[in-house]
Amino acid sequence: MSIERLLKAFELEKRVLGAGKLSCPRQVIEAAERALGVRFPPTYRYYLEHIHLNTSTPILGVSVAQDGGLSKYSGVFLTFDARKYEIPLPPKYVLIDQEHGFQHVIDTTQVNSSQQSPVFSWHAEEFLLKYADFDAFYLERVNGAIYSYMIEKADEDEEGLSREEVEAYIQLHHSLGFTETEHEFLRRHWDTLRDQAN
Repeated sequence: MSIERLLKAFELEKRVLGAGKLSCPRQVIEAAERALGVRFPPTYRYYLEHIHLNTSTPILGVSVAQDGGLSKYSGVFLTFDARKYEIPLPPKYVLIDQEHGFQHVIDTTQVNSSQQSPVFSWHAEEFLLKYADFDAFYLERVNGAIYSYMIEKADEDEEGLSREEVEAYIQLHHSLGFTETEHEFLRRHWDTLRDQAN
């Protein structure tokens, strides 16, 4: 819906998981768009420029080559592979994540009044509309990464996960001003986190 929500999600990630301060040159992003034959929605472009090289969330994006151009190892090029599947990915879809046999894609053929495009879970046999726009997708990935980090800390870390850490995460989530809908992931999982805490 907005770059503002994208920044809130990144702030959440930085405060809990940490993040770097790199940026991706715009010409690299534009080269990726030309290569794929699409125009990225504004929030995904902003994500690629300011967040992707700094995040620990597993979202596909771009990498910068030594000469400052688009690296051939950029995640966006997995879109080309997906276009060659037995049931190919449609040409205006951009692959941004893969999990459990599904590909999460941005459908650049659908553009709303804010120039944003929806994110689908795409499978050879079905389409599932999961997110109205990229920033909603990123927020859920950030929350998922934080949840995994905390569960892993509870299971493997010698000191474990403290209840104070869980409450601080919940408080931070609320203090950033997310809507009730955006708190859904947190509400579904906070009891589990509290149960795991010391």
